Amino acid sequence: FYDSVMTAPYSSDYGQCSHRFSSLAQAWIFLAIVNYETGFVWDYFYRDQGVRTAHAEMFDELALYLPIITR
Repeated sequence: FYDSVMTAPYSSDYGQCSHRFSSLAQAWIFLAIVNYETGFVWDYFYRDQGVRTAHAEMFDELALYLPIITR
């Protein structure tokens, strides 16, 4: 994925994709895709007891269902 476009209007490459890219931006794109497919982010954070405790303290009195997958 290219995420940079030449924006200088007088450049011969104006409007073209650049071969330079931000790996940090691409990391978030791929993390979002993996999370959509597998639920990776939820699984990772809910392994921590502090996260589960904070979730319970915030939402126990509400009628909210959020499945917690443990392995």
